[in-house]
Amino acid sequence: MDKAEDTHTPCYFFVLFVIKDAENSKRAQTNLERLCEKWLAGKYQIDVVDVVDDFQSALDYNILLTPSVVVKHPEPQLTIHGDLSDPQNFIDALNLDQE
Repeated sequence: MDKAEDTHTPCYFFVLFVIKDAENSKRAQTNLERLCEKWLAGKYQIDVVDVVDDFQSALDYNILLTPSVVVKHPEPQLTIHGDLSDPQNFIDALNLDQE
């Protein structure tokens, strides 16, 4: 693939805010990884932030509950709350069913 093609490939960047030992946070991470592999294979990056270890990042993103996923790219930036057990919320938020 040349650089011209690469610039047209969408890249999704997610920040998942969790409390690492919480069951719903573990479920959210598993669900996000599964959804990304199904819908965005090879076109995504996930950063996981444990709010216990990095509370300032949670404040910077106005995260008040976990788990929460911030979609940093593509814009507009948005936040999805919950463990992503309903895949349709993810699909709708990213407009994936229209692609």
